[in-house]
Amino acid sequence: MKAPGGARRLQDDKSDIDIMAAPTPDDPVEQAALDWLARLHSGRWSADDAAAHAAWLTADPSHQAAWQRAETLWQALGGLRPFAAAELSVLHARSAPPIHRRNRVAGLVLASIAVMGLGVALLLPGSFTSVQTRQTVRGEHGAVSLADGSRIELNTDSRIEIDFRLDCRCVRLSEGEAVFNVAHGDPRPFKVLVSQGTLRDIGTAFWVREQARRLDVAVLEGEVEFTPHDGDTSRLLVAGDRLSWDQAGEAPPTRSRPLDDLLAWRKGSLVFRDAPLSEVINEFARYHAVSIELDPRLADYRFSGRLRSADLEGLLTLIRSAYSVEVRRPAPGRISILLKSARG
Repeated sequence: MKAPGGARRLQDDKSDIDIMAAPTPDDPVEQAALDWLARLHSGRWSADDAAAHAAWLTADPSHQAAWQRAETLWQALGGLRPFAAAELSVLHARSAPPIHRRNRVAGLVLASIAVMGLGVALLLPGSFTSVQTRQTVRGEHGAVSLADGSRIELNTDSRIEIDFRLDCRCVRLSEGEAVFNVAHGDPRPFKVLVSQGTLRDIGTAFWVREQARRLDVAVLEGEVEFTPHDGDTSRLLVAGDRLSWDQAGEAPPTRSRPLDDLLAWRKGSLVFRDAPLSEVINEFARYHAVSIELDPRLADYRFSGRLRSADLEGLLTLIRSAYSVEVRRPAPGRISILLKSARG
């Protein structure tokens, strides 16, 4: 399909970029536009250049159209723009008296880099894509398929930012919980950025939970390397290993729960085995837009069971049947669980 300004659009299942056809050497307006573009991004742009460029744009309507096509070419370079700027800086630093020759060389530099970008996009999928945000709301689960074939499963109230570059497949988990299944074959490292540091995948699947300034990690397959921001030594985790990290550094896990229990949310369930009732309530609250207040005297009561994460009423029914409690609803969106002895 043809794109405006003589651009070609290449589409496959992993890339979607515009590649500008090589400029026509016999068209002085197109060549002038490319020369202005080369000057602008060469690092040698001056106030005099800006004034002259503005005057050139207003001199003829064809100049505006040619300039728009030149800018389209620059945008098509995506992640290769820093490389192109370096090449153009070298070009303008050289002595090249014939202006038409410099125009032509600048155009060919840009066009050849754009064509190279096509090959890079196929080899390194997603490298020309801007940062993407994906998130789930309370009670929602979601799956995200990445350009390289990797897959991320997001739990309730979670947010990620996907930033695939030429040197990194980077995903920032700003809050929530996710399982990462990383595809093999891409030469770029796959990194998960969290507030405590960076997790680098070494061909694996792993679970990450980022909540209340605490990081919990479990490796399902392969290996993961965790490098904390505080300069502490990196940790290498293999299948079956777990790591917890908070503001003070490495921390013991809250409780040693089986991995199947940790990941039961992927099937819509929550599993508790002799867990403090306070933990059960806090976990359920992640899935519901409601404030649940628990009588402090109930905090350490123990609870076991498997429930649907969406079934808050089922949880309240079980608590009422297991303990001598009263469930009140003092206001919309608020639930209080009290010992019956605390009435009055």
